[in-house]
Amino acid sequence: MRFTAAGAFLLSVAFGCSLLADDARRWAVLSMDDQAQDVADLLTAELFQTESIQLVERADIELILNELKLSESGLTSSDQMLRVGNMSQADALLLLSASQENESSESDSESPKLRVRLVDSRTSIRLLDRLYVSSGGQFDIDQVTRDLQQSSSKLSLPADELQLISLMSIKSGEPGDTLTGFCHSMTTLVESGLFRVPNVIVLERSELTRLRQESRTSGLDLKLRASTRLLEISIRRDASREGTRPRILATCRIHSFDSGPVSTFEVDVPTDDATAVRSAIIESVLKRINSSEVVSSTVTAEQEAKEFDRRRRWLEKAYRPKEAAEMAEAALALAPTRDRIVAAIRNYSIWRHHYTNRSELPPEMPRYDELRFQLRELDQQKDKDTVKTDLSVVNQLYSYVGSPIAVGSEKDKSIRRGLRVEAQRGLANLQKAAADDPREMYQVLLDKLALLSVLSESEQQYVQQLPDVIAEVLQARKAASIEQDMLNPHYARLVMVSLSAIRKGLSIARGPIGREDQNSEWKERGFQRLNSILQQDEELALRVAKLTLDPLGINTRGAKRVEPDELVIATDELLCMIQSWEVPPPPQTRAFNDLPKDEHVRRAWFRRNNPDTYRFVEYLSREALGKIRTPEQRAGLLDRFLVRSELSGDPAELIAHRQTLQNVFVFCAPSEKLALAERIFNQLDRASSADEIEARSFRRQITKNLQGSQLLERESFSLRDASGVWQEYQTKKIVLSDIPPQNNQLLWLDIDQNADSGPGGEIVMGWSRKGNMSIERVGFGGGRPVKFGPDVPGTPQPFQPPMIAYGPEAMYIATNSAGFTILRANSIERVTQQEGAPSDSVLRLAWYRDRLFVAFRDAFAVYHPEKKTFELLASSLSIEPKNEIDGRGSFFITSLIPDETNGSLWMTIQDNAVPRDRNGFWRYQPKQNRFEKLSGSNVMQAHTDDRIFLRRSSQPMWAVVVKATGQLTDLEHYYQADPGPSLAYHRFVVDGDRIIGDTGSLLTPDGKQSKLPLDKNFRHLLRASQGIIADYDEREKVIWMLQRR
Repeated sequence: MRFTAAGAFLLSVAFGCSLLADDARRWAVLSMDDQAQDVADLLTAELFQTESIQLVERADIELILNELKLSESGLTSSDQMLRVGNMSQADALLLLSASQENESSESDSESPKLRVRLVDSRTSIRLLDRLYVSSGGQFDIDQVTRDLQQSSSKLSLPADELQLISLMSIKSGEPGDTLTGFCHSMTTLVESGLFRVPNVIVLERSELTRLRQESRTSGLDLKLRASTRLLEISIRRDASREGTRPRILATCRIHSFDSGPVSTFEVDVPTDDATAVRSAIIESVLKRINSSEVVSSTVTAEQEAKEFDRRRRWLEKAYRPKEAAEMAEAALALAPTRDRIVAAIRNYSIWRHHYTNRSELPPEMPRYDELRFQLRELDQQKDKDTVKTDLSVVNQLYSYVGSPIAVGSEKDKSIRRGLRVEAQRGLANLQKAAADDPREMYQVLLDKLALLSVLSESEQQYVQQLPDVIAEVLQARKAASIEQDMLNPHYARLVMVSLSAIRKGLSIARGPIGREDQNSEWKERGFQRLNSILQQDEELALRVAKLTLDPLGINTRGAKRVEPDELVIATDELLCMIQSWEVPPPPQTRAFNDLPKDEHVRRAWFRRNNPDTYRFVEYLSREALGKIRTPEQRAGLLDRFLVRSELSGDPAELIAHRQTLQNVFVFCAPSEKLALAERIFNQLDRASSADEIEARSFRRQITKNLQGSQLLERESFSLRDASGVWQEYQTKKIVLSDIPPQNNQLLWLDIDQNADSGPGGEIVMGWSRKGNMSIERVGFGGGRPVKFGPDVPGTPQPFQPPMIAYGPEAMYIATNSAGFTILRANSIERVTQQEGAPSDSVLRLAWYRDRLFVAFRDAFAVYHPEKKTFELLASSLSIEPKNEIDGRGSFFITSLIPDETNGSLWMTIQDNAVPRDRNGFWRYQPKQNRFEKLSGSNVMQAHTDDRIFLRRSSQPMWAVVVKATGQLTDLEHYYQADPGPSLAYHRFVVDGDRIIGDTGSLLTPDGKQSKLPLDKNFRHLLRASQGIIADYDEREKVIWMLQRR
């Protein structure tokens, strides 16, 4: 009957998946780093509204990510992608990574970048791999969604109907460089055209290499190999007939992986139009591979060119000029315009400059000279759109912003002189054209300020012109009625451009370190004029600019133009203004109400619909605080915050700026720190429950600074401030002596309660020693720890309790190294997959009678030390399930408690496979080889001699299991905290009928909760026969215990 039920269950899952395939495709959205999490939330909200896509639950994805974080390679191999697809039962994996991917270490682009990969989980082949760059701190989520939906059409086809093509770069079939640019464009266009064919996948070279490795292919991979082709194309012209446009002859060669013949054919196109050539090549290729698809598109050439323009702009922001030039060439081939010629020239120029900066030979780019010739010819035709021409020249000058003035090779100086003349003319024409449009004039003057370093012929001219240009910009802002609001992008740009320009001026004024400038009068005069302008207007941009002016930088002789008190007031006002920029979310709308009820998704939606000023806020705070230099100024700034808090009776503002104020407090005068700390603590006592965690952190940092300054003695751990039932406890010291100096840090504590350890057992300690661990033992009376055996290789796995089991003559220890270690008094032995273990990834260990039970990742086994053999009890890969755990997909055993008295092992299981009905608390009886589930949901446990207390993610949260009978009883009378995500990471122990948590909470059966104020959570919370081990004090070398009075 058990097998029949399991078979029926698997049949129902398969039937449900078949129904799902007809209606929607399951996608798993995975953020590969923390920076991509916000984007993942946004895409979840967008894809949630798409009928053809069903998303894997967020909780399921988090479980999978937890596993991947423990893998060194991440999702880089096809086997891992297939495995994740099977675990999540997803048809496609959407992988998002937002790490900086600048290829140039000299790139000054700080725009966040997003790499989006859509992977067919059946084949692990990427259907989409594209880089997106943010604009204004935000990604174009709508465009990303459209690209994903277009790419996902191939998921509806059976894998064996797909045609895989790897396109080599198209080459010119005639001598010379005439067709070089055309071939570059055709490579991009043909690849894009093949991408739109429903049953064709354009393979990357890495995927092609994988399929060629026959020894690593599965049955499906072998089918894919049979439909995989390598396409080579060369192009030449046929201008034999005079008076007509040149014909294009394309020679195509298709190589098949199934050892078939090489197919070579020619495509004769009666025109050199890029769109016609592309269509003819693709149609011929599809016929040769026996594809029934017909090339048809409702997209016009101009629409497709705009798509390439958009991708080119992204690549420009990512500082990838080579790929940006290829996109520009493709757009130019489809729909030639002057702007597209200029864009291609600009990116070729940056590409060449990129190589020059690295002292490498510049690449051969004959196309660059050809495009410049075309542009000159086009300009000679007297283009009527003069403003657009001037704007293109101005934009071209931006590639030189950031280069030192009057520095570089003679060739660079010559290029810059020519551009400077053109840009000055262009800016003058743009100002004339914008004479009647105040907002347009404002933008032109901002360009002038941003480009001032390039427009200036010398540093002296830059400093002299800077005050005038800033004054022009400020006057234009008023004329254009631009509000002083950082949520206004036009005003935000004014602040950032002004900061950049003034900072460059300051670097000029200071000059090289160690070199005195004898002729500095022009610097003084320039900054005196600038300071005069700044003092005439108190708007935010000028106040920020004033703060960036180092008092010693305004006047090289040291005369301070900004008074210290004024700097304190300005900084205080700036920090308050910054806080006001973080406006509350907009009113709830229908779009908001349709989002999944997920806090992370909804917060990301708010960010997307409001300009992101967080990064700029941090920059301004850092700049402002950098000018508060003396202890008196820092104490004055703290005093202003404290006075407001004391008058209002609300410390919310103080807590909101805690990171800033902590840094200010560190550098206050020692004589004032105690008084300031007392005032801060008095205000933190008023903190609301919502701010309790932040207030505790603030108090802890201030206290640590006072102790480090020797203004406050370090207090020993005590229960003086504890409330309620805590008053019935007392503390006990276990003092350690003669700790070897090579013991760097105590990593964990555990209790060995074996009979040979003495009454009550012994405390076992793991110390770090240069990447290894030293295992030492000490009795509950303290004293000198005794080392046991050699050092153990590796360190504990992050966020995991000690993985150790105690046999009669050995300890069994698992670390972040492969397998587990058998530690004896005089020897050490490693057991890994090479010795027959099911896996190298160990999660838990438990010694039971004469054998070792080992919980591996996705497996559960027993190890017989005498025979040195393994017996597999359950595995995620079993074909015929032997029990309720076996053969049903991925699972982790997250705790394992041996109970020889009652003939059982107690375990908690995390089920990673849908429908996740193995989640919960289980009992395993080795003698009967029987698994029994006692409770569902996610569970953490703590045990006593005769009972096991459970904390569950469902209500009622608490339950108890009697070891002798396995009877489970809900504990509804205990305090029921909200079982949020953070609760799962907090440990607890049981003392009689009292539950003690690592946060200092003590729960009693009457539903009451007593609190013990802690600066930090208990790190080593353990139950022992003599009491509760709470923590270890590194300074005093003391293990603290809690005992009932």
